[in-house]
Amino acid sequence: MRRRSLLAAAALAGAAGCLGALDEDDPGGPSDDPRYERCEREAVTYRELPEEIRAEVDAALENGYEADRIHLADAIDVADGYVIVDGTYYDASVTKTDGGRRLALEAAETPELSPRSFDLENRTDGRWTGTVTVETDDGEELLEREVDVEPDESAGIGSISRVGVHSVIADPDDGEPAKGSLSVTITDFGGHVVISDDGIDVIQAVADLAPCPWNG
Repeated sequence: MRRRSLLAAAALAGAAGCLGALDEDDPGGPSDDPRYERCEREAVTYRELPEEIRAEVDAALENGYEADRIHLADAIDVADGYVIVDGTYYDASVTKTDGGRRLALEAAETPELSPRSFDLENRTDGRWTGTVTVETDDGEELLEREVDVEPDESAGIGSISRVGVHSVIADPDDGEPAKGSLSVTITDFGGHVVISDDGIDVIQAVADLAPCPWNG
């Protein structure tokens, strides 16, 4: 599993051109005279890709794709970026062969994006103390934090980077637990877990990403 080091703010800012000569130690690096400017986002969707790169992805998903040049390696950072096809996040790899390069795509088991930060906001009339837990849909614990927050105030509970829709459980020391959900995708960012007398609500920032240079 490869951790993404780009910040969410960088993803919102969109692409930045990054061209260079082929590094012999990095067969997935950009070629000289690349056809496409590099998109520095954490992930790109299949539908965003130019037609000839979609054809590379289709072939790679079939049984691998070999060519003198892999245009996907020009268009994205294959060492640290995902290609999303029908909701599945794929890791791409480019290796040298006797005849050129080979592109392979493998579904990421636990894809991660840059951390999304959340806090707990207390909208009840009294002090809220308890434990906030975030779990995947199969019960894996991603975060657990003890929280003590006064009315109309908030406290940080941590960050989540695992892609998916996750359960948020707010378990007060003196009452019944409340359950909500949050999501981590390329367009869903951090936000607030709001506790009120009516239960729990999650408010997240949602953004339309700026286009990559080759589809703008």
